[in-house]
Amino acid sequence: MAKKRHKAEEKVIFKKPDFDEKEYMRKELLNAKVGIITFFYAVPFGVVSWQLALADLSVFGFLVVIMGILSLRYVYPYLGIDVEKFEKKTWFGNGAVLVFTWLSIWVLLLNPPFSDMASPDITNVQVLGSSVNWTKVSRGAHENLPVLSGDDNVRIKAKVVDNVGISKVEIRVRDVLHGGGLIGSEEPHYYGSYFTVDVSVINSADVVISAWDEAGHKSTFSFTLLFT
Repeated sequence: MAKKRHKAEEKVIFKKPDFDEKEYMRKELLNAKVGIITFFYAVPFGVVSWQLALADLSVFGFLVVIMGILSLRYVYPYLGIDVEKFEKKTWFGNGAVLVFTWLSIWVLLLNPPFSDMASPDITNVQVLGSSVNWTKVSRGAHENLPVLSGDDNVRIKAKVVDNVGISKVEIRVRDVLHGGGLIGSEEPHYYGSYFTVDVSVINSADVVISAWDEAGHKSTFSFTLLFT
């Protein structure tokens, strides 16, 4: 019995699966060609979305890429590519290439040096009185300071930064109880620098720090000083 079983096992022959090398190479070259076409086809959609974002119409930028995906079915045949044999994963893969290329172009163009969409950032605002140390102030706060004599000053400082560059910074202090008249101001300052302004204040004052970047975007930081 052992000899018969051994002979039966010897009859098992491994059959090498058929492999069409030419068909495989043709398919791979076609996929590469389609991928390159999809990549370059996505670039104009990224540029259009960028222009829409500059016009404050970013929501339409997302509609643009959807139109791009839907139009692939017509673009490929127009360029002589047979899509009849495309599988679902092929369509999904090409759609993903278009989306990621479109998004990369869009994000790239939304940042310097192509464009500046961000406003300046005003942080670390502090005030210094004759009898108090530097005190950090929150946006919109009412900061109480001890009573100051008429010839004392309050020093105000802040840090202003921008992703490209600051064109102008102003500190304006107005006397609240005397008609809102301007007490003092200071401008301009360099990118990323700390700056100060000395003003004589009476009773209370509204302080507004304004900053503009080179693209014209503006940020403000305001608070009120109360002298008790």
